Amino acid sequence: MKKGKPLSALATDIKQGLALGMEAFARDVVINLKMDGPYWTGEFEANWRINLGWQREVEILKQGLPQDYDTPASPRPGGGYTEFRVPRMSEDLEGYNIGNVMSYRNVATDLEPGEDGWRYDRDNPTAVQDWFTSYVLGVMEQDLIENIRTGLRLIR
Repeated sequence: MKKGKPLSALATDIKQGLALGMEAFARDVVINLKMDGPYWTGEFEANWRINLGWQREVEILKQGLPQDYDTPASPRPGGGYTEFRVPRMSEDLEGYNIGNVMSYRNVATDLEPGEDGWRYDRDNPTAVQDWFTSYVLGVMEQDLIENIRTGLRLIR
């Protein structure tokens, strides 16, 4: 008969699995936001941040809307995204806060109307209208479920 871990180790194992799943989920969320979101100068795409903890806001570092470009200033490099860092979560499961540090983030995510429709109503749009809401209300939950399941499967 195969002998396993003691039952007392279960809580620690579950926390480890949840931490791994949440880390993978945070990475997937940011990749999706970078790939689905607008890309004109690369500033917005490059400025998604992942912080540990349940902070309500990320610090706003940049100011001003992008210039009124008729076409994107440069294509998305290699069709991909800029690299980013996902902080390692401890077994305390302090959570993640994901946000964009650009001051015009609410306009770029179509959560606020903007003076300039530089996202989706140009000749060469780089994001569809309501891309952010569509992701958050559509795909994000499935990403969470899949990543938590994967994290829990990794514990032994």
